[in-house]
Amino acid sequence: MSLTELDTLLAEQGIDLQERKKRIRAEKKALKSKTRLYFPVEAFPPSLQAVIDRYCLVYGSAPEHYGLSLLTTAAAVIGNACWITERDTEHPPVLYSVIVDFPSTGKTPIIKTALAPIWKIEKQYRREHAKKMRKLKAAEDENEKPPKPKEMILNEFTLESVYSSLYANPRGVMVFRDEINAWIASMNQYRKGSDENFWMESWNGSTTKINRKNLDNSL
Repeated sequence: MSLTELDTLLAEQGIDLQERKKRIRAEKKALKSKTRLYFPVEAFPPSLQAVIDRYCLVYGSAPEHYGLSLLTTAAAVIGNACWITERDTEHPPVLYSVIVDFPSTGKTPIIKTALAPIWKIEKQYRREHAKKMRKLKAAEDENEKPPKPKEMILNEFTLESVYSSLYANPRGVMVFRDEINAWIASMNQYRKGSDENFWMESWNGSTTKINRKNLDNSL
């Protein structure tokens, strides 16, 4: 967004001339700053460019915060439905994303906004699964196994639960933690193992076969 477009947008929102000049001066200073990294907002579709520009205008956060959150959400939704081929090599849409900034810069609200559609779908999945479980319970059929829940996002989890979720949802799921140190601290929490290896191998879409003594079948 150019400075002229920014001024026009501010005027349309009823912001007075003095405040518009103040915000434009701040934007000029930011653009001239050598420490500010360039984020290619124009690579997004026009509708998403508008979303990013307006969020930055209203909340004053960096465009890369919104851009990265939207890219990560899109990758999670696509999952295994589509891979990219580049130089005869296939790449899955797997992103390990971390937003690093000072406190109170709006990181969490931005992420929540980007994840809102996924949480909405997840709630619908929960309702559908609860309905199936009630129907199964009413049938009183001991031979029928409980249906596997459809999932799109994991928040509190162990590595074993990730295995089970991926087995039941081959398209893939998103793993989300609001604080990166909470995710790192949870690794190998309940057993000595190779959590780090799993996450590193998962990044390139590697297939993992799980054989455990307490499992009826391998995953």
